[in-house]
Amino acid sequence: MPQRAPRRALTRLATYIAAGVIVTAITWLMFYTEPDTLMTGEPNPAAQVPTFIALVSILSIIVAAVVVLRRPRLAANHFGVIVRPGVFRALLMPWVHIEEVTVITVPGRRKGDTYLLFACDDYLGRSAGDRPRFLDQAILREANRASEGRVGNYDLAVRLADFFKPADAIIDQIAGFAPEHVAVLNQLDDETGTNTPVPVDESASPGTGQTSRPEAPAPPPNPAAMGDEPPGPPPAGPHGHPPAAGARPWPPPPQGSPPPPGPPMA
Repeated sequence: MPQRAPRRALTRLATYIAAGVIVTAITWLMFYTEPDTLMTGEPNPAAQVPTFIALVSILSIIVAAVVVLRRPRLAANHFGVIVRPGVFRALLMPWVHIEEVTVITVPGRRKGDTYLLFACDDYLGRSAGDRPRFLDQAILREANRASEGRVGNYDLAVRLADFFKPADAIIDQIAGFAPEHVAVLNQLDDETGTNTPVPVDESASPGTGQTSRPEAPAPPPNPAAMGDEPPGPPPAGPHGHPPAAGARPWPPPPQGSPPPPGPPMA
């Protein structure tokens, strides 16, 4: 994976150099008048203080320079992954000893830190790969403190802020090389810690390990399409109103039928 410029490490190195020069100069100005020996003939410890401070400053600058020169490393192929989380050794871990690969974002004060986590099996016999040790797990301990113990079950962590590619592209590239027994999970947008497989195919059928959309319920049957006409309203009267109870039928009966009886003639 292409690496970012080590801005944080360069800033720390420049700070150590400036602080070392300033502290050494101040110490020399304070103790340069001290004699090398005391009046009793014994060596004067105060005369060695500037030398001691200079040595401590040089050692601090060397440590900061090593961090700049030995950058984190991450690579994957069909055999396994090569990971160097910090300044120590690079680990070659075969896929046969990896059970899970997860990417997670830990919230921070200004912005969150993204980590790539590896969980290995418990096989302790001879193998062709490396096993994470205490010195290799410094980034894992950092991620575990930042996440309040959420990643304590993993064996190795890499800080993805040290690489050019976004976290989604990195986890997708690793998922392309990972065999079927390795669970590749994405927790970038999941604050509850629920594992999301990578990639997610919403059109896949159930039982394949992918999510699927539920089928929509069937619409109610249409009576007109089935050939059954829905019942209509009762026939209206001569003025458009429905007939009242006991009213004469409308329209009038056909011709030839006797008229209804009327009132008696006076």
